[in-house]
Amino acid sequence: MGYESYIGSLRGARGTLWSEAGNSLDEASLGIALLRGSGIPARYAQGTLSDAQARQLILSMFPASFQAVGALPAGAVLSDPANDPKLLAETRPHFWVQFDAGAGFRDLDGSLAAAQLGQALTPAAGTFNEVPDALRHKTTVRLKRELTTPAAGLFTGGLGAQDVATVLEATFSTAELVGRPLSIGHIVTQTSLGAVFSATTTRYAPYLAVGDVAIGPATTG
Repeated sequence: MGYESYIGSLRGARGTLWSEAGNSLDEASLGIALLRGSGIPARYAQGTLSDAQARQLILSMFPASFQAVGALPAGAVLSDPANDPKLLAETRPHFWVQFDAGAGFRDLDGSLAAAQLGQALTPAAGTFNEVPDALRHKTTVRLKRELTTPAAGLFTGGLGAQDVATVLEATFSTAELVGRPLSIGHIVTQTSLGAVFSATTTRYAPYLAVGDVAIGPATTG
């Protein structure tokens, strides 16, 4: 797995496997999923890398075989990812796997190629079994309806009054949506009244389908 710098859980285990890359938290999620799938207890450990260790991870995103060579104009500003404040801030918080194969929990951190089984890059400041909600990237799907009343524009020469309201909203952990198609649709029903003067009311009930699970109107997931 390659290292990529970002904050929090964005891809999860499945997305990291498909991308063959992720930050330390998503890489740990993949390792834990594989271990637990094999019946081996596993958990997350977290700590803080030194700037020197963070620079190693950052530079692993820029292998020497992909360097660009060319002539730069005098005074050109060059990138320096190893000392970029944003990348350092994203990389210092570090996560890895601890697993118990029968002899107590051991560290497993594959972030750096030189890491050894049982070796942690930094002391663990804490452990947890599931990714906290505060570390999860979120995706919100929101459907709004626009209701136009043409009669309101008869005396003003306008198109009529418009009312906008949210009729469907759902929020998900982004990692949980990897590989799951999202579909939005409507269940349409019609009701007719009257004999001489008739009126037909058409109702649209929106729904959001995540994979094969449908979420109805005005639901927050």
